[in-house]
Amino acid sequence: MGAIVRLDFPKGLAADLHKWSWESQADYDKKEGKPEAEEIADFKPMSEIKGPFYQSTTAIAASDLDDKNDYGISATDSPIEGFTVYGAKKQKSRKTAVSAEVAKDWNRTAEFMKTYVTANVPEMIYNTKNNIVFDAINKGGFTSGAPIFDNNSADANIPSQTANLPYDAVSWFNSAHVNKSLTSYSNIFNITTLSPTGVANGINLANAKDMYVRFAATNAKKENNSNFNNTKDVKIITSVAGAMDWETIVNSNLDPTNSNNASNPMKGKISKIIGSNLITTETMSVMFRKKGLKVFTSDPKYEYWEEKEPDKFWFRISFDYIIVVDNYRYAVSNNAPLS
Repeated sequence: MGAIVRLDFPKGLAADLHKWSWESQADYDKKEGKPEAEEIADFKPMSEIKGPFYQSTTAIAASDLDDKNDYGISATDSPIEGFTVYGAKKQKSRKTAVSAEVAKDWNRTAEFMKTYVTANVPEMIYNTKNNIVFDAINKGGFTSGAPIFDNNSADANIPSQTANLPYDAVSWFNSAHVNKSLTSYSNIFNITTLSPTGVANGINLANAKDMYVRFAATNAKKENNSNFNNTKDVKIITSVAGAMDWETIVNSNLDPTNSNNASNPMKGKISKIIGSNLITTETMSVMFRKKGLKVFTSDPKYEYWEEKEPDKFWFRISFDYIIVVDNYRYAVSNNAPLS
């Protein structure tokens, strides 16, 4: 490989690249809508991260106020700390080369880069956001974890955690989540394997009810065992085929499994069904709220350099991100793969 020479670009070209990127991204979002990932995870700007990595520890308190006793003494709250959650900055990138002949002509170089950025980068960012989030969903039940959840190897400054697993050292979708004292909750888990005979995509009304009760009641408890409301804006993410079953289950006024015109208990419980071809297990469904999964992202960044012998002009697009699961209670999966 030849020597690398940093290019002294005309001032303003770098600013133009970012301007073209922002404008084309806005146009793309207007035409295509936001990526599905932004309906699933809580996306935040990377600028909110103050330091080399993400870190948070929740303080868990009582969920309501108590009566004073006859002597005017208030009940004492005993807040506890939740798990500390860490997230390392990771990066997605892609580079492309411009021929030496084009690179010799600044105007042609700028025009090539403008065309490349406006025609390709918005879709790249759109798909990258989806791929990050759906990688976490598809591998959320992997008992040995997955690289998408690995923060140790990405940043040596982060205190040691169990490799490839979220904050409580088990998979995101798991039957053995633990509380802060490291003892298993009784009946608190967020993975089910409901696959009734004759239902191709692993879901029917009975299964939907089972998932919803677990989501909205059984699992709707903080680490100190106090209740919270987990029924607002509940969504489903599943395969394209699975979405058709869910549409029938939750949108019918009457129970689709009952010939006696019984009302449908799931009617109105689900605010949106997302059927995606990025779900790799067709029978998998996840009931969720847009909480518990956080993603921090940067704007696209651009670098440029020149290579001699062979003569090439390169520019690279990169995109920083952090993804963390900081609470498993906002998701219940069905038929998530374990490996």
